[in-house]
Amino acid sequence: MNKNILLFLSFLCFHSLKAQSWISDSIQVDYNVRSIYIDPLSNKYLVSEEMQIQKYKPDGTFWNRYENNRLGSIGWVDVSNPFMVLVFYPQYQSLVILDNNMSESGRLNFSSIGFGNVRTAAISDDNNIWILDEGNRKLTKIKTSGEIVVDGIPYFGFDIDGSKPIHLLQKSNFVYISQAGKKVQVFDIFGKWVKSIDLEGLTFVIYIDKSIFYKDDNKIVEYPIDNLNIEPLKTLPLSGMRSITYDVIRQRFYGLDPDNKIYYYKL
Repeated sequence: MNKNILLFLSFLCFHSLKAQSWISDSIQVDYNVRSIYIDPLSNKYLVSEEMQIQKYKPDGTFWNRYENNRLGSIGWVDVSNPFMVLVFYPQYQSLVILDNNMSESGRLNFSSIGFGNVRTAAISDDNNIWILDEGNRKLTKIKTSGEIVVDGIPYFGFDIDGSKPIHLLQKSNFVYISQAGKKVQVFDIFGKWVKSIDLEGLTFVIYIDKSIFYKDDNKIVEYPIDNLNIEPLKTLPLSGMRSITYDVIRQRFYGLDPDNKIYYYKL
């Protein structure tokens, strides 16, 4: 084969592999990042090992921070609505609500308003709050005041591993509950169980649109939400990345490498 053709093919191969690799992000910080979240406006929220949440604008400019050392470790942050950020503290059964400037605008203690062991919480499409009561296996939607909006129907057809976090998110008319090694449980907007979805190697659901994107042990997998019986549409290498999240505007997955550096993978 002609030497020039070989060089050209090598060039194409190199740049193809490079384009498909994880790329170092422009935002890098000098503290240890525990997890990263990205809201629908491409703002980044970095949670440090000291449980401080720092918010950055899409261009990388630091915006503001929130810190609370009295409620234990942060279990989950929901940034689905950048004007109503939820910070869940499972140890104290507390949910802190932050506004766009990372100032506390509300707080709920689930024990004091009559709930049992709440394992997770997430914002609903109508800016209320979904919570999962583990003991009753029930989804409930409440207002920020604690008033019940939807009192779901208990469903005991699935197990919960008490040692692993549970992730909850609403997409359109369904609410998805995922936990590592378990089937995804799907409920409707009235808190009634609809079905379960068995995703091989599931760690947690990252993002749902027309497809469901989830993380397994070593890759990100995409399936069309309405036809999970076909082969996956795509798989992306994790390359040691953790705390995977998705930027809807830029269509990028973000994650942290073993050295707590921020990387992204563009679809």
